[in-house]
Amino acid sequence: MATIDLTMGTAVGDFVEGEPFTFTMSSATTNVVTITGRSDQSGDKAWFTSDPYPAEIPIGSSSVTATPTETISAPGYFTYLVTGIVVNSEAHVTVSSSMPGRMKKAS
Repeated sequence: MATIDLTMGTAVGDFVEGEPFTFTMSSATTNVVTITGRSDQSGDKAWFTSDPYPAEIPIGSSSVTATPTETISAPGYFTYLVTGIVVNSEAHVTVSSSMPGRMKKAS
């Protein structure tokens, strides 16, 4: 399963439309962390779903699962906005130009 590490601001794995991935943190949070997704180039449409939306990591937890809902053509990226922690690095997942069709590769 693909993951986005909110603590480090990094992503690993293939992000495929309809296949779940996980937002993670290195330790359990002491307050609610909220993650909102925006589409390619910071568009106004969310690129993932979760229940509830926006995705929330509750107090005492360190992860939440979400599912990509769209395909983005390279070059491009998925943007995520995080509240409740300080995000280390740029908060987006880059789409690799070498990935075909419906696959997204974090870089």
